[in-house]
Amino acid sequence: PDAIDEQAKLIESLLTAHKLTVNHQRDKAGDRGSRVHDALETWAAMGTVPHPDDFSDEDRGYVQGLSDFLTTANIEPVAHEVMVGSSQHGYAGRFDLRARITAPSTVVGKCYPKKPPRMTTVPVGAGIFDLKTSAGVYETHPLQLEAYEAASVECGYEPTNWRAILHVTADGKYELVKSRAKFDHFL
Repeated sequence: PDAIDEQAKLIESLLTAHKLTVNHQRDKAGDRGSRVHDALETWAAMGTVPHPDDFSDEDRGYVQGLSDFLTTANIEPVAHEVMVGSSQHGYAGRFDLRARITAPSTVVGKCYPKKPPRMTTVPVGAGIFDLKTSAGVYETHPLQLEAYEAASVECGYEPTNWRAILHVTADGKYELVKSRAKFDHFL
């Protein structure tokens, strides 16, 4: 038992020294996500589509996916980093982008490793986007969007026509996953 404890401590110290612990990896992913979100925010504020070559190797693919979406969709930013809250239900949050689609846009709706992507059409109208650099789109993401929508309306914004997760990946792809959740699901 003592030898095993000593080996475990050695392994832990090596992982810490080389910044390979679970916490280091989580923080690294959070930093990457922040940089990609900054690229979206700059586009929303300035109208400049981010150029992947302006980013590190680690971020380049994610920014490529973001850039491809921004140049494919007929999208016009309305507001970014929008803070909303619901006093009725006791929560608050911040979503990445409120935008208008000015003409129907055909975009990637689902990426697959070995077959062509499934395309989807985003209709004209207002929507809420939340950018994700995670490994995938999780069950909680659409629920989060519906909570943002309800809080947004409670804060005085007009209702949107749709909500969607913009998922970008390390290999330079994107997929726009429209929410099919309902606010009741969130509650």
